[in-house]
This record gives sequence, C-alpha cells and structure tokens, in this order.
Amino acid sequence: MNERNYDPAGCRRLLAAVVFLAVKDTVSKPVCKKGTKGLTIAGKADSAFEFLFGVDEEISELYLELLGWEPEVFKNALLGVMNKMSAFDQKALFSGSDKRIFRYNYANWMRRRQFLSGDQDFNFDELEEENEC
Repeated sequence: MNERNYDPAGCRRLLAAVVFLAVKDTVSKPVCKKGTKGLTIAGKADSAFEFLFGVDEEISELYLELLGWEPEVFKNALLGVMNKMSAFDQKALFSGSDKRIFRYNYANWMRRRQFLSGDQDFNFDELEEENEC
C-alpha cells in the first residue's frame, strides 16, 4: 500500500486559493444577454456568491475554519471592504471599480435569491435593471 505524504501547509494554500478565487470571481463584470433588459450577473460571480454566502456556504465555512479564520468575521470583513473606500484601499487588491461591480453583483444576487425563496415582500419593480446594454 502506498503511503501518501500529507502536507498541511500545501492543503492550507489550496484552500486559501479556492477562497481567494471565489472572492475574485465576485467582481466579474456583469454581462449583457440578448433578449434581456440591462445587465445580468456573470455566471462565475453568481457561483462565487453561492459558495461564499448561499447554498454552498457550509463548504466555504469549513474551508475558512480549516484555515483558522472565523467565517462570519471573514464575510463581514469582505462586505465591509467592498462597501467603503479609504486611503488604505489605494494599495488594496480591489479597485474602486471592482468594489462597484461587487456591490452590483451582490445586490442582484440577493434580489434573485429573495425572489426564488418566495419572499412575499419581493418587489418585482426592482428586477428592472438600471444599466442598459
């Protein structure tokens, strides 16, 4: 029987790369689809939000815990960073444009989830996109 070498540092790097890629995918530019009015959230951004905040949240929380990070603290920090600009952010990984795209994608993802959950307070007028293709 072959004994595999277990590299905990390598495993942590892999998990961190998966989380980082998900965060990076949240700032994928919205796309214009034929026959739709306005911009639509990009598929990889949608998947990233599902991973970080939605259906697949348990997996991302497990990854964050294995990395030694508190999932709620990480998510709140991510939302906080993406919702504000400061002098510190000038050297940050995400530009002001990235943050605007994140906020746009996050708001549309949340509206879609609210609609799909059958929320009685859902406002159909909010589905009208502000940005034209």
